[in-house]
Amino acid sequence: RNLSAIINFAKFREERLIEYEEALAEKDEEERKYLEALAENERLKAEIAEAEAFVNENDPDALAREVAQLELEVEAASLEASEIE
Repeated sequence: RNLSAIINFAKFREERLIEYEEALAEKDEEERKYLEALAENERLKAEIAEAEAFVNENDPDALAREVAQLELEVEAASLEASEIE
Protein backbone atom coordinates (compact mmCIF):
# COMPACT_ATOMS: atom_id res chain seq x y z
CA ARG A 1 0.00 0.00 0.00
CA ASN A 2 2.81 2.40 0.87
CA LEU A 3 4.63 1.40 -2.27
CA SER A 4 1.53 2.26 -4.30
CA ALA A 5 1.36 5.69 -2.66
CA ILE A 6 5.02 6.34 -3.45
CA ILE A 7 4.54 5.28 -7.06
CA ASN A 8 1.44 7.48 -7.41
CA PHE A 9 3.28 10.43 -5.90
CA ALA A 10 6.22 9.91 -8.27
CA LYS A 11 3.85 9.85 -11.26
CA PHE A 12 2.08 12.98 -9.99
CA ARG A 13 5.40 14.76 -9.46
CA GLU A 14 6.62 13.78 -12.93
CA GLU A 15 3.45 15.15 -14.57
CA ARG A 16 3.72 18.42 -12.65
CA LEU A 17 7.40 18.70 -13.50
CA ILE A 18 6.63 18.41 -17.21
CA GLU A 19 3.93 21.09 -16.95
CA TYR A 20 6.30 23.34 -15.01
CA GLU A 21 9.06 22.97 -17.58
CA GLU A 22 6.63 23.78 -20.40
CA ALA A 23 5.38 26.88 -18.56
CA LEU A 24 8.96 27.92 -17.87
CA ALA A 25 9.89 27.56 -21.54
CA GLU A 26 6.85 29.63 -22.54
CA LYS A 27 7.79 32.33 -20.03
CA ASP A 28 11.34 32.41 -21.38
CA GLU A 29 10.03 32.82 -24.95
CA GLU A 30 7.72 35.65 -23.90
CA GLU A 31 10.58 37.33 -22.06
CA ARG A 32 12.79 37.03 -25.15
CA LYS A 33 10.07 38.61 -27.30
CA TYR A 34 9.61 41.39 -24.76
CA LEU A 35 13.34 42.15 -24.69
CA GLU A 36 13.45 42.16 -28.48
CA ALA A 37 10.54 44.61 -28.57
CA LEU A 38 12.30 46.84 -26.04
CA ALA A 39 15.49 46.78 -28.10
CA GLU A 40 13.52 47.63 -31.24
CA ASN A 41 11.84 50.47 -29.36
CA GLU A 42 15.21 51.88 -28.28
CA ARG A 43 16.59 51.54 -31.81
CA LEU A 44 13.62 53.41 -33.23
CA LYS A 45 13.90 56.14 -30.59
CA ALA A 46 17.56 56.63 -31.52
CA GLU A 47 16.60 56.74 -35.20
CA ILE A 48 13.98 59.40 -34.43
CA ALA A 49 16.49 61.49 -32.51
CA GLU A 50 18.93 61.19 -35.40
CA ALA A 51 16.24 62.19 -37.91
CA GLU A 52 15.15 65.13 -35.75
CA ALA A 53 18.74 66.34 -35.54
CA PHE A 54 19.01 66.06 -39.31
CA VAL A 55 15.73 67.94 -39.73
CA ASN A 56 17.00 70.76 -37.57
CA GLU A 57 20.09 71.03 -39.73
CA ASN A 58 18.43 70.60 -43.14
CA ASP A 59 15.06 70.71 -44.88
CA PRO A 60 12.40 70.47 -42.15
CA ASP A 61 9.46 69.90 -44.53
CA ALA A 62 10.82 66.86 -46.34
CA LEU A 63 12.10 65.11 -43.25
CA ALA A 64 9.26 65.97 -40.90
CA ARG A 65 7.23 63.25 -42.58
CA GLU A 66 10.03 60.76 -41.96
CA VAL A 67 10.13 61.71 -38.27
CA ALA A 68 6.35 61.25 -38.04
CA GLN A 69 6.67 57.82 -39.63
CA LEU A 70 9.39 56.80 -37.21
CA GLU A 71 7.30 58.00 -34.28
CA LEU A 72 4.48 55.76 -35.48
CA GLU A 73 6.89 52.83 -35.59
CA VAL A 74 8.03 53.57 -32.03
CA GLU A 75 4.43 53.72 -30.87
CA ALA A 76 3.71 50.40 -32.56
CA ALA A 77 6.79 48.83 -30.96
CA SER A 78 5.73 50.20 -27.57
CA LEU A 79 2.27 48.73 -27.98
CA GLU A 80 3.76 45.39 -28.95
CA ALA A 81 6.03 45.45 -25.90
CA SER A 82 3.13 46.29 -23.62
CA GLU A 83 1.05 43.46 -25.10
CA ILE A 84 3.84 41.00 -24.38
CA GLU A 85 4.03 42.06 -20.73
